[in-house]
Amino acid sequence: MSNSYNDRNYNNNEKSTGRSWRDEKFEVNNSNSYNKYNGSSRYSHNKSGGYDSSRTSSWHSKPRDWTPGNFESTSSFSSKPELPPVPFKKNFYQTSRQISDNEAANFRHDHDIKVAGDVPNPFINFEDAGWNSQILNNFKMKGFSAPTPIQAQGWPIALTGNDMVGIAQTGSGKTLSFVLPALIHAKAQEPLRSGDGPIVLVLAPTRELCLQIKDVFDEYSRFYNLKCTAVYGGVSSYQQKKILVWDVKL
Repeated sequence: MSNSYNDRNYNNNEKSTGRSWRDEKFEVNNSNSYNKYNGSSRYSHNKSGGYDSSRTSSWHSKPRDWTPGNFESTSSFSSKPELPPVPFKKNFYQTSRQISDNEAANFRHDHDIKVAGDVPNPFINFEDAGWNSQILNNFKMKGFSAPTPIQAQGWPIALTGNDMVGIAQTGSGKTLSFVLPALIHAKAQEPLRSGDGPIVLVLAPTRELCLQIKDVFDEYSRFYNLKCTAVYGGVSSYQQKKILVWDVKL
């Protein structure tokens, strides 16, 4: 009788509270586990195969300062003394002859060249740019008689070391308009140490265009004894990383 009464009484409580004996047992077990591990969800394994809460209590005992730059564990990332700037030359603009402003204006008008800002006059002929004899002979072998508009105006701007945005149609010689100035700038810099990496970076939207640009660099970088490489997807990244740590400037 007592057992039946207790069962009925418990069932009545269950109906009134919406709780079962399984819920109460689960809460008791959870409470014991919480006390055992000091409320931490981080458990550390001890030698006996169980978990030891004493190893995790120290993690909670010390307050943490999450303010950016105030992490105690970032001692290895502490700022190093700033190195003094290395002087280098970036203005290599020179011309074999002075081009008048009227001559430059007429050339821009005839070739539909629009410029903005204080820019030098264009190189009307290859000889005006002062390229070495090897490059000039290469132009003759290829049948190039005169620079294209983007080359004529782009070369002097890039050689001065100023920022430049050039817009021209496909097949107008844009690649050569920045390749030759890049070679001049790279050749004048200090020799690279192992692991320095390249100092000239060209970004291309596709793998095919990346390889086309590398072909142009390969053709003219040999005249300056410079090495170049291309980095793109679809091949081993390990081999590409190895090449970058060599004496590659481009």
